[in-house]
Amino acid sequence: RAVLETAAQVGTRKTVGMETPLAAAYGSDLEQTSTPGLLVADIGAGTTDMALVNDRGIAHSVWRPEGTSDWNRLITRTVRRECGIRIGPRTAEMLTCRLANLDENSTAQTECAGTSVETGLPAAATVTAAMLRPVLCEAVAPIVEAAESLLVRCTPDLSQWVRMHGMLLVGGGAQLQGLAPYLTRQLGMPVYVAEDPLFT
Repeated sequence: RAVLETAAQVGTRKTVGMETPLAAAYGSDLEQTSTPGLLVADIGAGTTDMALVNDRGIAHSVWRPEGTSDWNRLITRTVRRECGIRIGPRTAEMLTCRLANLDENSTAQTECAGTSVETGLPAAATVTAAMLRPVLCEAVAPIVEAAESLLVRCTPDLSQWVRMHGMLLVGGGAQLQGLAPYLTRQLGMPVYVAEDPLFT
C-alpha cells in the first residue's frame, strides 16, 4: 500500500501490485519465451512464496511461513549448543551470509565472538560450515516440500516440463551458498539462482 501511495504522489498514472514470483518470472523474460510454465521460489526474510507462472499469470502457488530469519535463529541455537557461546542477530546473519554452505565439501570456518553461556563473559569460538550444515538442511526442507506440493497439482505434461526445465530462486535466501545444487539433488530437477536475486 505504501508503495502504491508513493507512486501516486510522484505522478505515476497507473501502478499495479504484483506477487513477487510473478514479477521474477517476467524479469526472466517469460513473455518472450514459449514456455508453458516457470516455477519460481522467492525466499524472503520471513516467508517463502513459490508459484508456477505462465503467460497468463500464476497457475498454482504455495506460501510457507519460513524464511532466512528462521535460518538465523537455527544458527544461533547451533552455535550456543556446539560452542557454548551466545551470539546476536547480526552475528547469526553474518554466519548465514558468509559461512553457511550446503555443499558437503565446504571446509570453511570462521572465528565467532559472543558471550560465554557459562560465565557471561566475552568469548570466541571457531564455527565451521560443517557444524551449520545439518540445521540448514532442516531449514530448507520446506522449500523442497513446497515444490513437490506444486508439482503434484500440475497436469502430467506440465509437471514433466517443469522437472526438465527447473526452478528459479530469487530473494535473499537464494544467495545461500550451495542451495541450488542441494535442491537439484533433492528434487531431481535443475534449480538455478537469478542473476540478481534481490532485484529480479
